[in-house]
Amino acid sequence: MHWLLKHYDVLSVKGLEKLIVPLSNETLDVMYYVHDDELFNILQDIHTST
Repeated sequence: MHWLLKHYDVLSVKGLEKLIVPLSNETLDVMYYVHDDELFNILQDIHTST
């Protein structure tokens, strides 16, 4: 369990919990893990928002 807490964190976005790489003092960039069936929707949202 300690290993999991050290390597992952949970971020709540609009009521949904996302598994993320823990933030550090070196970077504030949020990197989160997604299932492959979520990739299309995420990429489409990013593309249409820019």
